[in-house]
Amino acid sequence: MLFRSDVCERLLKSHPDMHEVRLNRGLANLRLGRFGEGWIDYEARKLAGGNFRARTLDLPDWQGEPLTEGKLLIYAEQGIGDQIMFGSCIPQAMRHASCLVECAPELVTLFERSFGPSQIVAETDDATLLTQAIGAGARFKIAAGSLPLHYRSRTEEFPREPYLHADPGRIAAWRERLQSLGDGLKVGISWAGGAASTGGADRSIPLEQWSTVLKMPNCHFISLQYG
Repeated sequence: MLFRSDVCERLLKSHPDMHEVRLNRGLANLRLGRFGEGWIDYEARKLAGGNFRARTLDLPDWQGEPLTEGKLLIYAEQGIGDQIMFGSCIPQAMRHASCLVECAPELVTLFERSFGPSQIVAETDDATLLTQAIGAGARFKIAAGSLPLHYRSRTEEFPREPYLHADPGRIAAWRERLQSLGDGLKVGISWAGGAASTGGADRSIPLEQWSTVLKMPNCHFISLQYG
């Protein structure tokens, strides 16, 4: 990947409020494995527009210090995939604070099973969330996408073990269902994803164009298409 940091530096020197440039520099550094620099610039997403959902929550921002009293509100941002990705940092946050975690309704059960004893609540409007947070004793807040700033500065800090825990009953049920398909390769497919703001059209392909692939012998194709 071609990355001209000098161009970004010149632009930001003359126009420090070019948040999109700072964000793009951060994304490039993350892709290059420069995590310490990348996550700092990734904070510019809060000002650059895009798919970050700004929240009105009257609590001070958490800076990573241990909390001996009260809870830390980790509020949801971006899509379900991003919430799952940033969720890898929740176990580490739990070592520093008692957490109240907001997530998409579809993830509540999974997060409850994976991040207990944290309190998990479904994504909601700001006023409702703030009421829930204050009622639970939250003293500070942090966006889920800001957690890596504190916990992912080096490659070695990324988890090597699973941090999400599936329902054992559903694992058994799906294993039985897939085995019932018989011999052959089982292939899960998803053909559309993302939103307009995240280049969804470039990440999708009409199912009709899969026709040749779907005719491959000794293969069973399973739809994993969300929605």
